[in-house]
Amino acid sequence: SIDESKGTVTMVSIPRDTYVENDRIGYGTRLNSLYELVYDETEDHVEAETVIEEQVESIMGMDIQYFAKIDFKGFKEIVDALGGITVETTEVIADEFYPAEDGSSQLYDPFYLSPGTHTFDGETALKYVRSRHNTSDFSRAQRQQEVIAALKDKALSIGVLTSPGKIKDVYTAVS
Repeated sequence: SIDESKGTVTMVSIPRDTYVENDRIGYGTRLNSLYELVYDETEDHVEAETVIEEQVESIMGMDIQYFAKIDFKGFKEIVDALGGITVETTEVIADEFYPAEDGSSQLYDPFYLSPGTHTFDGETALKYVRSRHNTSDFSRAQRQQEVIAALKDKALSIGVLTSPGKIKDVYTAVS
């Protein structure tokens, strides 16, 4: 949530497994399944996005005026457009079952990371936030929050808002 009058930004993570009741689909489901269920029914991305927006508004008790939907490719491109991000990790990541890229002849692309300060490119940042096999969902959510904070810090530190070239790179990645 961005409050322009106060100059504040508030971020809240909603767990993807949050159970929601939704009249549109006629039964309850997990929040992360809702988009797909509505899209499968309507074949309309805008309709599916509207249902998600309404559901999040209901959960948060606030109006959502704007949102961005960013896929894995866009996430990697945003991190790369900022020149990478720096994250202090506190736990060992040893994910033997990290999914390989589409089109790879391998089923898995193991991901390992030791504790310490790391500078991630987009690909590594995505692996860091998605990895789940030797840690809990809570620690994965924590890693996602760390990366969002690192993205914000990096954008502010390199003056994205005052650099037309950087704004264009980030806009291109998001769009």
